Order: sequence, then structure tokens, then C-alpha cells
Amino acid sequence: MCRGPYCKGCHGDRSVQWSGDCWIRKCCVDDRKLRFCSDCSEFPCEMLAQWSKTAAKYTTAFNRLLSMRKSHTMGKDVIE
Repeated sequence: MCRGPYCKGCHGDRSVQWSGDCWIRKCCVDDRKLRFCSDCSEFPCEMLAQWSKTAAKYTTAFNRLLSMRKSHTMGKDVIE
């Protein structure tokens, strides 16, 4: 069953993204040419931290990015 547009991450298929003008994807991928927000030297920025407080699913996503950053700084390339 198709539930309509949804987010598959910053590098997901843009034709099915829930928002064609996602500010997170614009900042991360389009403007900064990064794979993930956690790759940014300014991570976690205030905008992302505030966004994470607006819904439980955003808090979960933000915590995953924090985990990715921690693993990245420890020299790991893949997060499971």
C-alpha cells in the first residue's frame, strides 16, 4: 500500500520526498555537498537541534545523526 510521499533520507529519491523544499536536504546536500548532516563541521547546528524537539520521530532521527557523528569521529565508515 502506497502512503504517499515520504522521506528516505537526504539522498533518497526526490520524486517521492515528503517535501520538495526540505531545508535539511538543501543545507546538507545542495549547499554543502555532504553525505549526512553529521559530516558538517557545524553539526549539530541550532536549527537542527530545535527541529529535533518538534516531534518524537525527529528526536529519533537527530539521535541517529549524533550516533553517526560519534562513529565517524572514531574512524568508522558504516553505521548499522
